[in-house]
Amino acid sequence: MLLASPSAVANKSAPQADTAATAQAARPANPLNDAMLAMHREWQEKAGADAQLLQLLRNFPDNWSATTQAKLVTIFGTSEPLSVVRTQPAPGKEHFAVRQSGANVAAPNGQHYLFSPLLATFETSDKGRQLTASGDWKMLNITIGADNLLLLGLDHASVQRQASNGNWYGKSRNRMGLAQIAIAGSPTLRLEEIRFDTHHLRGKQFDELRYTGGVHKTSMAGVDIDDFRFGMRIVKFDGNGYAALKKNMARLQSQAGNGAQQATAMLEQVQQFTMKTINAGATIVIDELGASYRGHRASLKGQIGFNTLNERDVVRSESVADKLHIRLDIRLPLPLIQEISQVIGRHLGRSDARQIGDQLVSKLVADGYASIVKHELRTTLRLEQKKFSLNGKFFSQLPPPAKPSDDAAAAEERLVSPIKIAQRCPPFIYPADAPRSYATASFQVGTDGQARWASMVDSSGSAALDAAILTSVSACAWMPATYRGAAVAVTQLETFGDDPRARPAMP
Repeated sequence: MLLASPSAVANKSAPQADTAATAQAARPANPLNDAMLAMHREWQEKAGADAQLLQLLRNFPDNWSATTQAKLVTIFGTSEPLSVVRTQPAPGKEHFAVRQSGANVAAPNGQHYLFSPLLATFETSDKGRQLTASGDWKMLNITIGADNLLLLGLDHASVQRQASNGNWYGKSRNRMGLAQIAIAGSPTLRLEEIRFDTHHLRGKQFDELRYTGGVHKTSMAGVDIDDFRFGMRIVKFDGNGYAALKKNMARLQSQAGNGAQQATAMLEQVQQFTMKTINAGATIVIDELGASYRGHRASLKGQIGFNTLNERDVVRSESVADKLHIRLDIRLPLPLIQEISQVIGRHLGRSDARQIGDQLVSKLVADGYASIVKHELRTTLRLEQKKFSLNGKFFSQLPPPAKPSDDAAAAEERLVSPIKIAQRCPPFIYPADAPRSYATASFQVGTDGQARWASMVDSSGSAALDAAILTSVSACAWMPATYRGAAVAVTQLETFGDDPRARPAMP
């Protein structure tokens, strides 16, 4: 039933206009959400406000109210788009088959929803203490104006068991064939073959939460990132404390009273749990975080933890941040650094991007902030007592980065890289039968254009060949680098042999 607007009651001489305005106001902006929320509210009322999954399944309504049925028919063409069929295959076991109908809905506000039927099964055993679940959703397509989200091939499987503290422990497996995000004015993002798995383990004193997953291929603007993988654990997690927190939160939510006081009490519970968990030694361990581009894989491992917190720390987020300590082991292939340098150079209009990347790497190595091992730049980043260090060496104060500009004054501020004078460099041929297919040398090009202080940062595997490389490097002549029109000394890297960096640049 539509309610008349105040203007319609006051001015009955224009009933048609007011009726149209009232109908527009009464029409939900999103009829799909409106229908689903109406169904959810009635289901929750029957099962109870605090009902968990199994309680909801056991208390599925026999029918919906007339108002909700009308909304469901408009969207799904039926008053019963959702069904839950419960059977008992054996004593102490329950089986639930859930089916949600698909739909094709165009909302008045320019939104469009298209999705396939959702199928799920839940089976309990051991008097409800063990739960096996699976689900399958073929497709979800949401369009809002010129933006679109497409999800294909969603799949779920899990086996969990409820412990005496009320927590569920076990494994879950989640897969998605494709996620595609298209936003007007931006390149389309595609993620293919997504996976996300969890494993909640119960220990004698502490729990451990494990998360692993990845994306087989990520594409955007013609750039493909392959085999993104991550693996992390939360160790020394207070599972019993978490179970108690959930019970206390449910108790506070069920209590009638002042909303602000209720929210404050709930926040205090979360803060106390956070402090106790951190002080017990809870730590985030990053076992794997990495991806590949054109065969070059960057990776990161490490851990994140906190020093002991007190009552004052947990109410001040900046105090918690001050107690943070991080260790990250980083590996970056030199060819990947070259690719990134060239991309940045193209955006900044710089033709010497590769040389700048080499200079940055050589500077990090020369100053002790990183090392080169097996053609990778390796370093360890640490944050302790609000201080950062790389490779055990604390950062020295660096000047602020110059803002990119195309005017002549800014051009004078740029460092112009040294240029090798080919006619004054003795020829050097890297032998095909060398122990390793490549080698990298570091050296300084002085203000006089001479190379000096040469050293190997990535050996060829042969002492004699390394010595020949250093002799060749030291004999080479260069046009020196310049800064503000004056010659300056800079450190260079040069790779000999089968240089994997000599490949087409990233588009």
